[in-house]
Amino acid sequence: MQLTMKPGASVAEIARAHDVNANRVFKWRRLFERGQLADASTRPTALLPVTISADVEASPGLGDEAVDAQAPSSGAIHIELHMPEHEESELGVYPLVLLAHVVEHLPDPLKLITKLRSYVADGGCLYIETPQEVSDQQRKDWVQGTSSLQIGIHEHINFYFPQSVSALLEAAGFEVAALECTRVDLGWAKSNHIRALGRNDLPLSPYR
Repeated sequence: MQLTMKPGASVAEIARAHDVNANRVFKWRRLFERGQLADASTRPTALLPVTISADVEASPGLGDEAVDAQAPSSGAIHIELHMPEHEESELGVYPLVLLAHVVEHLPDPLKLITKLRSYVADGGCLYIETPQEVSDQQRKDWVQGTSSLQIGIHEHINFYFPQSVSALLEAAGFEVAALECTRVDLGWAKSNHIRALGRNDLPLSPYR
């Protein structure tokens, strides 16, 4: 967690370096920021013997007293594990959410994409499409200082490259499943469009 909290740190790169799923690290960091993930070295730890058995099952709708009544008299403890899969939105979740030609107009695209993640089902995808209005060569020349980038008044306030769309998805907790830049004929003009598919691949509970 300490590595991911450093200024300018890339969670995706840190996860890859330690061979850990990036979405899992994002989830751990959210728990850490909420105070729900503590350093085990700062508090005493006790291990209890646990036996997993299918013999004892809690009936739906029973309260704590009824569950306790089902426990064997030998002193065994019955434990139920509830593993929330996904923080769903009030409007439900969908296997595919489309976001075409939107992010170039937004002052805070990351905020929207992070919010949209609650509408994407586990294993579902978010599709993003946005124009690439500055070529890779123009960007390279501009970064190296060999040329200037002239941008006039325009309705688009953000200009994207494939790398920036990928970084946007990863920052919101998605796994980049597909990414391409394609030449598109709009009829009145031709332009390059970036198309990306981000998968909401949350780690699954081993108890499911």
